Amino acid sequence: MRSKWILIALLLCPSLFGKDIPRQRPFWVYGGFGIGPSRLSTDYVGELNDKTGYHFNLALTGSWYFEDWNIHTGPQWYRYRFESGIVQGQKVTLKVGSLAWNFNPQFRLNHRFSIGPELLWSLGEPYRVSPIKGPGAKDPTTRLVAGANLFYEIPWKQSRMRLGAHYYFRPLGVGEREVHTALFSFHIGFPVRLENYKGRTMMQLTLNEQMINFETNSDRLDGPSAQFLRELGRYLATHKDEWQNLEIHGHTDVRGKAAYNLSLSQKRSSSVVRALSEAGVPKSKLKAEGHGESRPLKMENEPSAHKINRRVEIHFKGETDGHTISLAIKRIRTKLNL
Repeated sequence: MRSKWILIALLLCPSLFGKDIPRQRPFWVYGGFGIGPSRLSTDYVGELNDKTGYHFNLALTGSWYFEDWNIHTGPQWYRYRFESGIVQGQKVTLKVGSLAWNFNPQFRLNHRFSIGPELLWSLGEPYRVSPIKGPGAKDPTTRLVAGANLFYEIPWKQSRMRLGAHYYFRPLGVGEREVHTALFSFHIGFPVRLENYKGRTMMQLTLNEQMINFETNSDRLDGPSAQFLRELGRYLATHKDEWQNLEIHGHTDVRGKAAYNLSLSQKRSSSVVRALSEAGVPKSKLKAEGHGESRPLKMENEPSAHKINRRVEIHFKGETDGHTISLAIKRIRTKLNL
């Protein structure tokens, strides 16, 4: 009974996994299936030899993505079949099909791989591991099964494909019986609530003077800015499946003549395009535009407004994984102390 309430608490309180995990994060819904071989071993003399078979499931999963953790939970229908060899003219077959609830917190190894423990709680027929109750057979059934898994996720258009390798290493609370299951799964997911996406197929990154800084009245990048763009370009070049095209927009403040500011903003956006291209981003996927002083973020004619209005924006057209891109940019800034 105690384990039941612990499981319910974990399902309802994902924030228990760290104080620093924000409450509002991208939420996705996945659907898919899993299949794999299974083996039941026993030390009880009254039972026949070990049994082999398969495990199959259909699952619907809700997934929360945090900076370092993922939490996956949801219902699934599973079916397994065990069959013993013929011993002394006898053969035993076990078949169970039932609804279950899955709970799986994972640690993110990087933007694609994640690993973690997994709990499976049967909601219907218990997870039966023996056809008999012989001498010393304390508990021939169990509702709670534990294991571990590894996920690999692939962004695809506005969805994500998830490939999984699962291993259930034994039922909990079943004495000397053990079930070993190797499961391979495939799921496809779609976003339900994404604060970073805000329902758009375009993500915008504003490069302020902390990240991008030009010499006065020049399109020449300083050292830290060039290093930031090199790191960003390398990431984007090796993760082209997360975006389709990039538009680089240059902006200035209101000081100086409008024609000069327009020309300067075009040159600065072209400098960013050049830096990204030299880092490996295909030129065919890059476009530079200058807007001069025509699109201010603040209308005041004062130093604080000038600083905000001087900026370069990167528009990610057709991005498929804005959350992962944002985390990568954050890691680059942390690495360079920007």
